[in-house]
Amino acid sequence: MKATLWMFALSACVAGCQFVYSIQFSIGVPLFQSQLHLPAAITGLIMATTGPISGLLIQPLVGVLSDNCQSKFGRRRPFIISGCLFCSMGMLLVMHAIYLGQLFGDTSMSIPDPSWRDNRLAIVFSLVGFWIMNLAANWPFCPARALVNDLVPLESTPQANCIVTASQAAASIVANLLGAQLFLTPDPYTLLFGIGSILVVVLMIPTLFIGKEQPYIPAISPSKSN
Repeated sequence: MKATLWMFALSACVAGCQFVYSIQFSIGVPLFQSQLHLPAAITGLIMATTGPISGLLIQPLVGVLSDNCQSKFGRRRPFIISGCLFCSMGMLLVMHAIYLGQLFGDTSMSIPDPSWRDNRLAIVFSLVGFWIMNLAANWPFCPARALVNDLVPLESTPQANCIVTASQAAASIVANLLGAQLFLTPDPYTLLFGIGSILVVVLMIPTLFIGKEQPYIPAISPSKSN
């Protein structure tokens, strides 16, 4: 039982990343269409490309970098910390995009039937935050997933993989249910992205606390030692 709880704590950061992924699908479309008045075709293009392109660019890169990282904090921790913090910042930017747009000149709040042109700045802030959120969520995901394999004994790897998958599924279910419930409130976007910005950092902490790494020291080949 103790080992199982330890594995759940170790996989908490992965669950946090999955929560972020799920938020954008639970409430991203209503944000861009209903709140920012973007056409459905453009909204669909944003939702279909942001996540996959972010994963394609970031995951192979961060995998190689974290495998060879020689930080005194460990191979995975620097990427987990920086990724989660930037992800939280991106979500905060999406959360405040409409207010920032109004502050810098958008007029959607002052006219009865606004279009996307009246939300141009809010759309820019939302898209920038959306990209930061997606790129940054992919940044800690691979190292956090690799950390599980680094620290779990080989004979417990199948159990650990099941726990990681279960954690991701639970985070996805919670994010979608929360999005459905908060959608009935006056300002669901602020609430959900605010919760996500906090949760992705909070769930990072158990992984960092439990996942005690040793600094990586690359092996020296005999030819170099001579």
